[in-house]
Formats: sequence, C-alpha cells, structure tokens
Amino acid sequence: MEDGTQYKGNVNYYDFSVFWFNVAASAGSTGASREFTIGKNCRVDAGQTQTVGRTFPAVYHHYLSLNVGENSVFNVDMPGNAVRFDDAGAGMTIKKGAVVNLTSKQTSGSVVAFSNNNTYLNAEPGSYFYVIGTSNQPLINLAANGLGTASVSRNGNSMTLNSPAQYDLRNLNDSRTAVNIAYGNEANNSFSILDSDIDLWKVGVPVLGPSNETYAKVPSLQVTGSGTRETVTTSVAGLDQFKQANYRRISGMNQDPRIEWVPVTDADKTIKGRVVIGEVPDNNGLVSGEIKYIPVYASENQAKITLTDTHGNVRPDLSTDANGYVSYTDTNDPIQFQKAREKISGIAERGPWISPEPIEATVIDATPPEPAKVDNSDAIQSTTKRLTGTGEPNSIITLTVNDQPSGIPGQLVGADGKWAIDISSLSLVKDDVLQFFLQDQSGQITELSEADRPSTNNAIGNINPKADTVYRDATFKAATKATVVGYLSLASVPDGLEFGDNQVSNKTENYRPTISGDLVVSDTRGGARKPWRLTLNQSEELKNGTISLEDALYYTSQLGEKQITTATQIVESGEFTSDGSKNISADWLDNNGFKLTVPVEKQRVGDYTGKLSWKLEDVPGN
Repeated sequence: MEDGTQYKGNVNYYDFSVFWFNVAASAGSTGASREFTIGKNCRVDAGQTQTVGRTFPAVYHHYLSLNVGENSVFNVDMPGNAVRFDDAGAGMTIKKGAVVNLTSKQTSGSVVAFSNNNTYLNAEPGSYFYVIGTSNQPLINLAANGLGTASVSRNGNSMTLNSPAQYDLRNLNDSRTAVNIAYGNEANNSFSILDSDIDLWKVGVPVLGPSNETYAKVPSLQVTGSGTRETVTTSVAGLDQFKQANYRRISGMNQDPRIEWVPVTDADKTIKGRVVIGEVPDNNGLVSGEIKYIPVYASENQAKITLTDTHGNVRPDLSTDANGYVSYTDTNDPIQFQKAREKISGIAERGPWISPEPIEATVIDATPPEPAKVDNSDAIQSTTKRLTGTGEPNSIITLTVNDQPSGIPGQLVGADGKWAIDISSLSLVKDDVLQFFLQDQSGQITELSEADRPSTNNAIGNINPKADTVYRDATFKAATKATVVGYLSLASVPDGLEFGDNQVSNKTENYRPTISGDLVVSDTRGGARKPWRLTLNQSEELKNGTISLEDALYYTSQLGEKQITTATQIVESGEFTSDGSKNISADWLDNNGFKLTVPVEKQRVGDYTGKLSWKLEDVPGN
C-alpha cells in the first residue's frame, strides 16, 4: 500500500480473511518477496461482521513479512486470531510512529498466534503496539498450534518490543495470561522488552485498576522458555522475579506524566489531582473502525507532584495513592482558601519521566461576596427614603422585605465599593426585616455538575445566602439583615428665636419672634403608637445681666396659653393615626406659638439671651 493510503476491508459473508496469500509464491514469481507492506502515513482497517465462522486472521497464510510503515495505523478487529504467523520464518515489523491495534472479540484462541517456527514480531523504537482480547489461551502465544487455540512445541520464535513509544498487552480473561513463550517446560523462544517502562497486572486483579508492579525505563528484560525452564535476564531488582504465568496484562506508558486536576474552588481546603501516566485503548479495542483511548493512572507511590498554590506556597513530593490521586489539605486556622480565578500548578514525576511544563488549573469562584455593610442599619425607620452602604465593587445588590422581593431593581455597587438604594416606594412598618443580598458577576460554574454547584450560584454569579450555608469546607455568611425600628422623636427643633431690636416703650409690649428652623415631631412606632406630649421650659432663663425676663415668655397652642419659665410646662400633645411626622411650627401663626410680653419696668437697654429645653414624651397608659 502506497504512502498515504486509506483502506478499509471487512469480511461480511464468508468465513475468510481480509487478505489471503492463498499460495506460497515461487522464487521467480511477482510475489516472491511474500510481503504485506503498508507504506508511511497510511490507515488500514481490517474487520469482520459475518458470524458464520470465526477462523481466519486479517492477513492469512503464505506471507513472510507483515510490515507497518512509519506513522501508519493498522487496526484489526477479528473474532479469532488478529495476527497469525502460519509459515516458517514469517513475522511482523512495526515502524517508528506506527500504531497497531489488534483486537479479538471471541473468547477462545490467542489474538497473536506464532503458529510455526522461526517466526517473529518486532516493534521498533517509537512504535505503538496494543493487543486486547478475551482469550482462554495466552493473549500472545509464541508456541501456538495452527489455529492459535492451544500450545504445541515451537522453536526459534521471538517477540521484541524495542524502545516502544507505548505498548499494552491486555487479556480480559481473569484467569489467563498476557504472554506464553514456550510449550510446557521447554527452553524455546524469547520475549524481550528493551528500554521501556514495564507495568504488570497479576492474573485475577482488575485489568483497568492500578498495576501490581511498576518499573520505569527498564534497560532490558529478556525471557526465554516456560515453566521450570523459564529464564529471566534483567538488571532491575524485583523484575528478575518475573514469571509469565503470573500476569494478565503487561504495559509500558513511556510518556511524560500529566495531571488531571479535580476542580478546586475557593471554598476547598484540599487540592486534589490525579496523575495520568499514559493513554491506551479501552477494553473494547477496535469498534467500527475506531479506538477509544482511556487514561492510565499511576498506582500507589508510582508518581509524585510538586504543587504550587495560589498563595505561592510550594508543596513538594506529594505521592500518588492506589488510584493515582495526590492531595494537599490546608491546616491553617483559619483555612487559607485558594484565590478565585487564579491558578494552581503542578509538576508530575514518574521516575525519569517529568512533566515538561507546569500543568495548571484555575480556581473556581464559588464564594459569594462578603455581606454588605449598611449605613445606620440600626436606625432604619418607616419614613426612611434612602439607604446607603458598602460592598464588593461591581457586584449587584438586591433587597427583600420579610423574605419577599422588594420590587426594587438590583443596583450596581460602584468601583469604589459604595451603593445606594431608593426605598421611597416601600411601605415599611416597624419590625419589617430587610435583607441585603450581594451577588458577584462571575457567572454560572460550568466546571461542576449541577449537583456539585453551591446553591448560591446561578447564571449571574454567586449570591449571599439567606442563612449561613456550609459548602465544602467554607461557611458562606448570610446576607445582611436590618430590622425597621420605630421611634417617637423630635425630628428637629428650631435653632433659635429672634425677637429683634426694639425701642424702649412707655407701655407693656408684646413681641413675636422670627423662627430659625422647624419644630417637628415624628412617630414611626407602627402599631405601638400612643399619645404623645411635648414639654418646654427655660433651661437658662432669658435675661440681660441681672435683669431677667423669665416670666415674660409665653407659648400658645390648642392647650391654651402657657407661661414658659424654668418650670416645665406641657405645651403640645397629640396622636398619629399612621407613621409620620408633624411640623408643629407650621401652626405658629396668628396668636399661636411664642410671644414675649415685657412690662415698662423691664424694658432695659441690652441683649437678652436664654435657652429653651424641649422634651417629647409618651403619654403614660392608664
């Protein structure tokens, strides 16, 4: 097949192979070389959908060399043997960069059968070789009978994996092995792995679980013979105890490790990652011409990570557990949570294999803003019109009243962290509970499943919860609450009464003042409202030096005219029917309000000053 060929062959009716060298070509014929050769950069798929018989491999009988060229793909999905060497001296060569996937779906026979003498399989440096099947024979049998369904005496056969980029020999039969080298206790044939990792799974253990034994960058492993005559040659301690009958899977990743970070949020005290040491086909092998590759995870202590967190802390030598995970848990009190939207990174090491660059993950923003601060939160009344405060810049603040939406649109917190809400549209009463929710604009957390996201996250971002909420290792504080209070209060009193400059007279004079400021009574006590009264006295008598006008000041209201002296007088009273305020000074017209009555004998030249003391009181109940 020429370079770049794309070829798909399928056996859909007869019990045939895809390619059949039905005669052994003679020396002078055009097929004398007896080669099945795939050029460079090709893809060749060979499979079978017929079910009448399941006998023949993809390439059958009288060939001598099955060659897969550089960077080509050769996928075989046959129900019996995928590759079988039927003639003496036949073999297979896999070139650099080539990917060979051999799969068998039947439950008997070897996927690769060395069914004659002096046969070979060579995977050259940089090649990829995968064999997957459910075989009640060894997956690869260097001493196979003519159908690959039993073992017989063979000699001169060899299989060599020479510095492969990756390989995986995987028997899905729990009780059968990956490789058989010779028949019984014979010292024939050889199996070699050179300059490669070797991971071993014992017969009976889960084939996709962690390996039982792992060896990195093994210079050489050579095994000859079987049974009592099995000989193992290697310089690696532990591997020198290799017994082919013990292992159902033999694999070598020969790749730099990488890290699959478990999504980490700014509410986690634990950072966790899983070390991937390579990727191999899944247990289905070739399906409809396609291979699904799955990660292979490090086993216990097979790899380690050096972690750098978002605070710049470096955590070295974090070793993998039995499932390939490493983790680091913060032990600070309080917890030093990771910074949202910043990156953690790690370097993974597996023996001589090291990640060429740090592998990063961004910390997920899952934490709502700190609860809002509300100015004068303990003095919000039914008459309050505007609220202000501070919060996380550029977040959105919303308001509920007694757990119900207020109807006031969300307001954007300024870049300076300040916010304001006009609440003049609300009909608040005493004991209403206002709750102020801040929501950032980080958006929905797509890295986590719906079940794993905090309840405080939605399409806009993270919002304060109604009540303290525990998520992972953090407690999200409840949104700020404030209760509407009720007061009976003097909202304002006049700054002063100015009676002006007046001429000395020869008769008693009455003077009306100019008022600076208002006298306002406010009652926001809701259902707790009661009658009120306002008292007045001169806390500093009105006088000029030793000349006193204490008994000259009068105040007139609906209660009549009262002389305002240093003794306390009730001057106003009333009762509100709803929360509100009353400007009493607005009624200081005509005869109401203040007057100063000065007889002739007290009209002395000079400046008179004094101070008034107002006091607002509840009217005691009966």
